[in-house]
Amino acid sequence: MIFLYLGQFSKSLPETSPFRLTQEFNGPERSPRGLRPHLFQVTGFVTEGQLQLNWTYSRNVHRPHTVEELAQKFVQALRSLITDCQSAKAEDEESSVFLGVELSEEKFAKVLEEMHLN
Repeated sequence: MIFLYLGQFSKSLPETSPFRLTQEFNGPERSPRGLRPHLFQVTGFVTEGQLQLNWTYSRNVHRPHTVEELAQKFVQALRSLITDCQSAKAEDEESSVFLGVELSEEKFAKVLEEMHLN
């Protein structure tokens, strides 16, 4: 499998540009007689704030249903990764709220207890 990330097109094309991304299928990227270097090619890019993933494979090797299942698992794993990253970022932000205050964990727990928040 090969994954190609092409970048964020919505940011790289100015509004005055005559070029626009299309949702229409523009035909195969290679000759059907050509040898495929990878069983799957996933091409990703971001446009208008959304990640687009295009899966390319041979129907002579894989059934569409099998590829659909693989793509769904890929999306689930990606969503899980995003959730984990957002949780880690939130934890980092919570722990950095008091960076300017020198307060041990014990003293902080005592303050919370005195405020009836513990």
